[in-house]
Amino acid sequence: PLTPALKTSAGIKAGFLVFSEQDDENRMTLDTALQADSEPMLVPDPFKVSVASRISSTNGRASVAQGTATRQSQVHVGSLTIGVAPQAVMEQTTLDLNYNLSRQDFLGEFLFKNDDEEQDPRFEERGSDFYTNAITASLKRVVNDRLEASFNNAVNYQTFTNSDSSDIDGVPVEEGDLDRLNYRPSLGGSYKLAERSLANASVGMDFTKFQGDQAERTLTVLNPDGTVTTIQRQPDDTQSSLFFSTAVNYFPTQGSSITLSADQSAGTDVDGDRLTMRSFALDAGSQIFESFSVGAGLRYSQFNNGDSLSGATERYEGTVSARYHISQTLALALGYNYAQQKRGDAAEAAFFADGDYETNRVFISLDGGFVGVAS
Repeated sequence: PLTPALKTSAGIKAGFLVFSEQDDENRMTLDTALQADSEPMLVPDPFKVSVASRISSTNGRASVAQGTATRQSQVHVGSLTIGVAPQAVMEQTTLDLNYNLSRQDFLGEFLFKNDDEEQDPRFEERGSDFYTNAITASLKRVVNDRLEASFNNAVNYQTFTNSDSSDIDGVPVEEGDLDRLNYRPSLGGSYKLAERSLANASVGMDFTKFQGDQAERTLTVLNPDGTVTTIQRQPDDTQSSLFFSTAVNYFPTQGSSITLSADQSAGTDVDGDRLTMRSFALDAGSQIFESFSVGAGLRYSQFNNGDSLSGATERYEGTVSARYHISQTLALALGYNYAQQKRGDAAEAAFFADGDYETNRVFISLDGGFVGVAS
C-alpha cells in the first residue's frame, strides 16, 4: 500500500492500430485507471471519499457499433466522490447517499502521423469537455429472502466548456446552449425466481432542462432520388423520456450463464448532444475449462437525438468469441462480430455522421496485465 490511510489501485493498457493502406490512420490506444479510496483512519466511518482518474480509448459515437470501429479516440475523466456508506434507517432498510464531481476532457486521436490537410468534418472525430455535479440517493429494503426493492433519486448538472456539437444545419452550438439539469427518479427491485435464476428490473423518468437558447434548426437534405427536402425544427428546452431496464439471468451450470435483457435510457453523445437509446439483448457464456471460455450474444438497438425514438436509427448486432488464458496475466481471444445499421428519417440521421452500413469483423487479441497492482 502507498499508505495505510488509502486503498489504491492502478492499471494501464496500450495498443496500436496499423493499417496496410491508410497509414495516416495508424494510431496508439491508451487505457489507464488510477483510483484511491479512503480508509477509516483517514475518513471516519460511515463517510467515504474516492478519487479516480481514467483515460479510455473508444469510439464514443452512438452511431458506431462497439467492437466494430477501428478509429479510436481518447477521453479522460477525473472524479471525486464523497458519500456515506449504506445506513440502516429502519429494519431491513438502508439509505445510500453520494455526491460526485467529475470532469470529462476529449483528448482526440493519438495518431502517429498528422496530416496537414483539413479533414472532412463528416469524418473528423468529435468530442466535448464538461463538468458534472451529481447527487444520488437510494433507499433499499429487503422484503424477504427472495425479494429486494429500492427507490432511487439522481440529479446532476452538466456544464460544457467545449463541444464539437453542431446544429442540424452545421452551425456550431455554443457551449452554454448544451448546459443542462438532469433529474432521474426510479423504482427498482430484484427477485430470486429459483435456485439458478434471478430477475431484476427498474423503471423511472428522465427529465432534462436545457439552460441555453434552443434556436430553430434548418436542414436541406438530398434524397436518394435526387429531390431536395427542407426540414425545420424548433427544439424544446425541456425534454423527458421513460427509462427502464430489466434482465433475467439463468445459470444452468457453475461457470455458465444466459441473460435476456432490455433497457431504455437517456444519455450524452460524444459531442454533447442528448440521446435516447433502447436495446434488447440475449447473451450466453460458459467456462468450458479452467482456462478456456466461450461466449455469444445478439443485440437489437435504437437511438435518436432528443427525447423520442420516432424515426430512430436501428442496429442489429451479433458476436461469438473464445478466450484462452495462457497464464494468470496473459489471455488470447478469437472472435467474430457482425453489425448492420439502418438510419432513421432524414432529420434524425443528419445528427450522425454514419448512415446505413454493414460490417463483418474477425478479431484476434492478446491481452496482458500485471498481478498485485491493487493495494
